[in-house]
Amino acid sequence: MSQFSTLKILYGSETGTAEDLSFWLRRVICFIHGVEATVSELNDYDPVSLPSETFVIFVVSTAGQGDAPKNMSLFWKFLLRKNLATDSLALLTFTVFGLGDSSYEKFNAAARHTLE
Repeated sequence: MSQFSTLKILYGSETGTAEDLSFWLRRVICFIHGVEATVSELNDYDPVSLPSETFVIFVVSTAGQGDAPKNMSLFWKFLLRKNLATDSLALLTFTVFGLGDSSYEKFNAAARHTLE
């Protein structure tokens, strides 16, 4: 992690669990690695800025039966655009934390689709 000087943590959360985890991650990463990190709700983040980011952590919960949380709906629509170039995020380094209940048939569907 020390190769990155800045970090974005972006979350999609229906009940607040992904939000809480995002802020916890920021505290831990900043403390252990001395990396500057910011946390934002996915709908508050301009996805056009993604290609210029160094490193992004997505923390995404699944709502209902595999639905994306409401506070990431705008970001989700941007990612699913048919005219989005397939290589537009090729240089972005990222990871995804998917949260949800494994007893659901579409467990972690929002996080899995974020990776596609």
